[in-house]
Amino acid sequence: MFLTYFILFLNFTFSTKIIFDDDHKHHGDILLNDSISIQDDKLVRTNMDRFVDSPTGNFRVHFDTSGVEAVSTLDEDFNGIPDYIDSTIIFLEHSYDVEVNQLGWNKPLSDSSLSDNGGSGAVDVYIMDLSTAYLTGVYGLAAPIDLPSSKIGNSGILFIDNNYTDSIYKTQSYEGLKVTIAHEFHHVIQFSYVKNHPSPIVFEMMATYIEDKVFEGVLDMKNYVNPLLKNPLNYQLSEGGGYVGYMYNIYLHYLDLKYGQQIVEELWVSLLNKQGNYLNIWNAFLQENYNVTIEETFLEFHQWCYYTGEKSIAGKYFPFADKLDGMIPKNVYTYSNPSVSESKQMLPLGFNLFKVIYPYTITGSTNDTIDVLITNVNAENIDFDPKSDTYFFATTKYQKDDSQKLRNIDYYYQTDFKETFDYYIIEYPGLHPEDFAGPSPSPYKISLHGKLLFPVGENHQAFEKVELQILSSNMKSIHREKISIEIINNKKVISFSNNNILNSSGVYYYTIKSKDDSKFGKFAVVK
Repeated sequence: MFLTYFILFLNFTFSTKIIFDDDHKHHGDILLNDSISIQDDKLVRTNMDRFVDSPTGNFRVHFDTSGVEAVSTLDEDFNGIPDYIDSTIIFLEHSYDVEVNQLGWNKPLSDSSLSDNGGSGAVDVYIMDLSTAYLTGVYGLAAPIDLPSSKIGNSGILFIDNNYTDSIYKTQSYEGLKVTIAHEFHHVIQFSYVKNHPSPIVFEMMATYIEDKVFEGVLDMKNYVNPLLKNPLNYQLSEGGGYVGYMYNIYLHYLDLKYGQQIVEELWVSLLNKQGNYLNIWNAFLQENYNVTIEETFLEFHQWCYYTGEKSIAGKYFPFADKLDGMIPKNVYTYSNPSVSESKQMLPLGFNLFKVIYPYTITGSTNDTIDVLITNVNAENIDFDPKSDTYFFATTKYQKDDSQKLRNIDYYYQTDFKETFDYYIIEYPGLHPEDFAGPSPSPYKISLHGKLLFPVGENHQAFEKVELQILSSNMKSIHREKISIEIINNKKVISFSNNNILNSSGVYYYTIKSKDDSKFGKFAVVK
């Protein structure tokens, strides 16, 4: 995985995209290459062969055409500027237009008042080989440039890789260039607001969120989000380091979609020159301005996260949900008497997912299952040293005094610490042909169930063919076929294979006709 991270050199801070291993641990010390150096706690600008100003004058791009830092000299439009530099300028100007003009963030502050300003007051962008800048390589860097004349914020400079074709980069070539520019330019915008920067988590959460706002569809952010969905207890926001900010960029996408894109900049501004944990500050802001607590937002946000990957629902939740790997249960339990239970510690606003399988051994049947999504909604324990709480969930075959029955599965469950934890249970009833009077399973889940069984009258003969017709909720015929009757567990049924005929949630009707009789009924489908 690759992540950006904040590196502290005495009083100097800059942001850089660093390559991490699968455990998100950086190996070894931070090592800069020969073209990037630090003197007197400051990142030193480097002299390069050439520079090109962007048409608006917002950017000056510095680059070499020979040596280790060189860009490709390919120039297909014969304008005297390498195509890679042309593209860099286009992507920079597009990022400026979206982030400043469309989304309303501050303009970067000019460094024209400084003697060492790269030759102009524009934002300087240095193109070089960053694949060896650290032991594991980096995608880009953004560094604040102190403006003594400014009482508010700072200016900034960018360092961008010269090709993004090295094997370390998971988002390659121009796509890697796009998202890195959007991300690192956003840090320069952040520098303009304040000299004393908020949490590195917030810095990276917002810069990673902005990538998909500027270059929709590249979705480099999935490389950060997928590990979170796979192991949420390993990356808990209330205690994590700067790296969790990249992962939780998806929380800002949730807030954007729920309350409007203006909320992200508002959250940034709410932190400026404030003391205290950023989550507590956001909690107060959300209550005052949106009449919602931060616990309520995270509770719904985690449910949105559940409906990703193969569980995604078209037109609902995240528009990119199907492009993510999806949540993966950390533990999968197979039920055995007398009970199955799970108890774990979790920090405030943390979440976890596990699965319970209830075996069903009768021939022709499939197992019942539940997914249990647990969220710690106790924001009172958020602090710089947050305290964990312990959840408890158990499921049993037989009812106990304090247990509740699952809605569609013949088992019970009990929970503790309900004031601290929310237990969101998603049921997936199996196929039990021995006990159904109507179509089974009910409801029929498109992403889980393969076949849908329809019972027929006992007066029919095995292997006799009957006509099945399926109708939409407005009684329009959408499918018709002849199917042979089977006997499953002494029940006469016909087996319908969906094959994308049922592709949306809702109520459907059906008829089963033979030469002697007909049957009419309805059934429910969920995605």
